[in-house]
Amino acid sequence: MVTLATNGVDPGSIKSANAGGSADRIRALVAGRVDATASSWEFVVDADRLGIKVMARSANLVPEFPRFVITATATTLRARPDDVVGVRSART
Repeated sequence: MVTLATNGVDPGSIKSANAGGSADRIRALVAGRVDATASSWEFVVDADRLGIKVMARSANLVPEFPRFVITATATTLRARPDDVVGVRSART
């Protein structure tokens, strides 16, 4: 949340939900039950096939946790462009 807030994403616009482990969170994202999620890097290779986009890699944001990425659906990316800019800005 700190990384998002630092880059202009309103933490109040984010609703947290327990969606399980990485595989469960990716399934929830693909099914449209969540708009974005963090997951382990193993799902990056399947992102295009699953119809999800990798928005950030933790190795770039928090080097102590290099295995994780933030993903979202194209629908969410189109609906929340300002938040996408914030997340993408956090990567640089």
